[in-house]
Formats: sequence, structure tokens, C-alpha cells
Amino acid sequence: MTPRSSRRTLPTVVASQLGHLIISGRLRPGTKLVETELARRLRVSRAPIREAIRELERQGLVTNPSRRSARVIEPSPRDVKEINEVKASLEGLGARLAAERITPAELAGLKATYQRMERLADRGARAAYVEATRHFHQAFIKASGNSRLIQMYETMSRQIWWLATMVLVQSDRHVTSVREHKEILDALVSRDGKRAQAVAEDHVRRGGDFFFEQFLLGKVGPTAHEPQR
Repeated sequence: MTPRSSRRTLPTVVASQLGHLIISGRLRPGTKLVETELARRLRVSRAPIREAIRELERQGLVTNPSRRSARVIEPSPRDVKEINEVKASLEGLGARLAAERITPAELAGLKATYQRMERLADRGARAAYVEATRHFHQAFIKASGNSRLIQMYETMSRQIWWLATMVLVQSDRHVTSVREHKEILDALVSRDGKRAQAVAEDHVRRGGDFFFEQFLLGKVGPTAHEPQR
């Protein structure tokens, strides 16, 4: 059987690279995606860039109304609300199922990831904290053991972490975020599914409330500037 990684097409690879640039904030909301510039930046021809842009449009990270002026999507209040509603449902259910099904090895991995998150939060290493947080969430979703839930979460993953990156990199949200993740971890350790679901959903709600507050103040989003480190 051909290894999965070897079956990846060039447009798929380019879409992954462009998606990473968007989620990491290097391509900011509202940025015009010029095919010639992106082709030069990623050292590919324009054809895979064009296909990658179409894929990112399907994923909700790019808007391309005229087919000639693709841009990184700028989040509206409705976008944030809808993404967080889906996130709360998926992560709440994932946490509840994980509390019932997580293996000792998976739990040990989550504890190690959380300890890394604590160290990064103490250092104020925002970008690295985002990445560790993403691994934490993906780990307990995987531990749910529900393949359809895992697939749905993966489908929404880029939009979820695009918003999370804007908040965590452009603010001090990580200070309270790390405590909320401790609540999720404690519920998983005690195998309390009801509690795990409640704290996971509350974590998403708090994050959404914080985003709206910072968005209205102009501290996150397309016009915000990354704080000095």
C-alpha cells in the first residue's frame, strides 16, 4: 500500500502551507492573496496556488467573491458566534466521551502537554502556547474514540484555531486559558464526564466572550497589532 504522505498532491501541500500562514497570523485577515506573489513565496507555479485558494475557500479561511480578488477572510461577529457554537458542541462532547474512554497512556500525554502549556504561559510565549493548546484539544478529541466526532472536529479545525490564534497571540488570554485547561484535565483525570463536558463548554464560552470584548476594542482582528514581547 502506498504511504498516505506520498499520495498528497502539490495543491494539497500548498493549501496546507497557505493555511498555516493564515492560522499563524502571517497572512492577516483581509490580506489580498496575489497568486504571483504567493507562487514566488512558496516556490511553485500559479496553478497549485489557484487550487489551494479554492480549497481554503471551502474551509472557510478565504473569501473569493469575484474569483479574481481572493482575500483572507475577516471574521464578523456572526462568524465568531457560529464557529464557537460548533466548537463548544464538539469539544464538550469530546471531553465527556474522553473522560469515559481515555487510556492511561493518553492521559499521561495530556498531562505532559498541559505541563508544557504552563511553562509557555509563564514565559509569555504566545505562539508556542497556541500550538501546545491545539495539541491538548486534539488529544482529548482523539481520546473520545468517536471517529465521526474526530472527523467533524478536523473539518472545523482550521477555522477554530484561526480564531484562537488571533486571540492568544494578540492578547494575554493565555493567562486565564491555562487555568481553564487545568479544569478540563482534572475532570478527565477523575473520569467525570459530566464535569468534563461542562468545563470544556465553559472554556469555549469564556474564549468567545473575551474575543468579542477584544474585537470591539480593536485589540484582535484585522486591524490589531501583535503586542510587543
